[in-house]
Amino acid sequence: ALPAELIPRGLVQEVYYQNEPWGQATFSKSLGFFRGPAGTFVIDTKTMKARESNVSFTSHSFGQQVRFKDSNLFLANHGDGSPRGMHLTVLNSYRVDSYTSKTSESYVHHNAYKAWGNRNDCTTFDFMGEDGDNYTGASFGGMEVGPANVLICGCSAPQSYGVKGVKGFDYRLKYNLFVTVTNRTTGKNSRVWLTNYHPKTSKVSVEECIMVKIADNRFGILYETQDNAGRSSVRYMVIDGSGKKVFSRILGKGTLGYNPFVTYSKGYLYWCYYNPFVTYSKGYLYWCYSDYGHGVVVNRIAAL
Repeated sequence: ALPAELIPRGLVQEVYYQNEPWGQATFSKSLGFFRGPAGTFVIDTKTMKARESNVSFTSHSFGQQVRFKDSNLFLANHGDGSPRGMHLTVLNSYRVDSYTSKTSESYVHHNAYKAWGNRNDCTTFDFMGEDGDNYTGASFGGMEVGPANVLICGCSAPQSYGVKGVKGFDYRLKYNLFVTVTNRTTGKNSRVWLTNYHPKTSKVSVEECIMVKIADNRFGILYETQDNAGRSSVRYMVIDGSGKKVFSRILGKGTLGYNPFVTYSKGYLYWCYYNPFVTYSKGYLYWCYSDYGHGVVVNRIAAL
């Protein structure tokens, strides 16, 4: 799970945080059985106390992100069943009222916080397959908010949308990089394939991706490709707020690493990850030993 931005002092001085508490089962009416849902938590930055605020339900949620912009709260989830797809929740003119806890052994109340404002939910990218099937044929790469649109990035098999005439989500199909573009005013949604590898015949597939905002209308995407021989390369792309590609380049051989964290600062993108196979510092901006003698790696590139 990824932490959110602080809510401005004029609203509520709190941090919003999403993750999936696997040990906490709730009953899904649409699926008819108990599942581990995404949990949204509100953290008071004065007391550092966390309280549950389930304003968005996704189960299971394999990737989450929260953003706050212009008094609006944005939550994104990668779900496998309820709903099955990339799910976006938007609470406009959002504020929090009194907290009431209603829990039981089998049910967690999903309105622990009262939220005012116009609420909108949509699935921006649907996955094929049965509800509740853990394999979705896709990976979540993050959400960012621009002046007009909300962008959700990921990599996926062609699903029902198709790439080069091929549809499906079989694990043997190659993944491509995509972004969904949802208008903040109208809710109109579109999808853009940012790469165009043939799902069946290409020797290259997109393995991982992560997106970070570098300007109000510019978004950087780091993504890893892998060929049939298992050789990986890291690539970088910049898109605008409509999903249009501004430029792209290959950074070189290597990997994004397991569960990387990316941040932008003063013209540079930094990404940090744990690599159990790295035991030396050559070629990295920063590197240090973990407790098990392996590498924690930090890389840096110019954002534009």
